[in-house]
Amino acid sequence: MKRKIKVIKVVLATAAVIFCLTLIIVLRANTATITILQTSDIHGMLYPYNYEKNTSTVYSMAQVASVVKQQRIRDPKLLLIDTGDTSRGNCVEELRNFLVHPVTQAMNYLEYNVWTIGNHEFNFEFSCLEKQIADFGGTVVTGNVYTKEGERFLSAYKIFKIRGVKVVVFGLTASRVPVWERNTPEHYDEMSFTEPIDEVGKILEEIGDSADIIIGNIHYGLQSKYGSVGVGQIAEKYGDKIDALLIGHDHDSVCRKINGVIVLEPACFGKFVSRLQFTLSKSADGWQINKALTQYELINTAYYSPDRQYIKEFSWIHDKLMQN
Repeated sequence: MKRKIKVIKVVLATAAVIFCLTLIIVLRANTATITILQTSDIHGMLYPYNYEKNTSTVYSMAQVASVVKQQRIRDPKLLLIDTGDTSRGNCVEELRNFLVHPVTQAMNYLEYNVWTIGNHEFNFEFSCLEKQIADFGGTVVTGNVYTKEGERFLSAYKIFKIRGVKVVVFGLTASRVPVWERNTPEHYDEMSFTEPIDEVGKILEEIGDSADIIIGNIHYGLQSKYGSVGVGQIAEKYGDKIDALLIGHDHDSVCRKINGVIVLEPACFGKFVSRLQFTLSKSADGWQINKALTQYELINTAYYSPDRQYIKEFSWIHDKLMQN
């Protein structure tokens, strides 16, 4: 009798373990976490040194590399996004005629998934920008720039499928490039730029129901200026359709919600990295964001040492610019 009871206990314990493991597998299959990191307005700060002031800095892409490395250990499938104005500043433009632009080399080394071009990408020869785009290992999305033939110069958005979740990232840039580059229209190939708030509606219609998460990557600031509507108003208008807006251009530190939309801007020069994490649950109706579990923050890179491997890889940039 005692032996039968012992056998029953073992069977029940085994069944309980199997049930728990099955439940865990089912729960994991029906939940997903999506992590997104953002930089913006790096302005050539590829190395922790300011060549114009001849002094070291506690921020740069080298510190960004340390943040990215740490975060990829936590989530190997994270998306890494840049919001533009990478190619001018800190004297890096002096090296733009290299076989591959140093900025592009650094972004490819860190395996950026998305890049939206900023207004300063149009400060130089148009062929330079074309080559940067061609050499970039990820996807360039900028939906409000149109060629003289009336076609989009670049894709408006990119769909990523991560852990079964469809994440859409659309891109827009500052519309005033033709004004700022009026003396050198060849820099932007005399293309036309639509207002970001007008283009958002078109892009959202094109995306339709094909996304579980929609992220806007917009090289423009929170407030309206120069006659253009700021990103804050985009959040107000499209808050029911967009989950987050990653912005740049103004060099501000922004970490807040507007009309339910998360808005992040990581200042400039690699001083901060925006981190955004969504947790989703799957039901018969598809994936749903659990807003109570959503995380967003600005990570201060001053608390990180430059990544040694990155420094080793790009020390030649420092050497070249010190020579100049």
